[in-house]
Amino acid sequence: MNCIIHVGLHHTGTTSLQHFFALNSPFKNLILYPKTGIHGKQHGLLPGCFIENHPFLPSDKIKNLDYYFNQLKEEVKQSNVELCVISSEVFT
Repeated sequence: MNCIIHVGLHHTGTTSLQHFFALNSPFKNLILYPKTGIHGKQHGLLPGCFIENHPFLPSDKIKNLDYYFNQLKEEVKQSNVELCVISSEVFT
């Protein structure tokens, strides 16, 4: 399986894309928008592991990237899709 990391720049339609994928995952059994690392409708908890304080993220967030990778690996393994999409403005 391939995985795309969508580095969503602000004010470029990223939120609309995230809402679509969150409501429709898995999309046509081809695209997985994982629940792992989700805060709101985006995967902000993944890049949040590297950011001490971010106004969008909760202060008590888990900051262990291995924790999220292990969860993500299991979620992907259990799905039967061809592509995984991870999206967050926090990557920027």
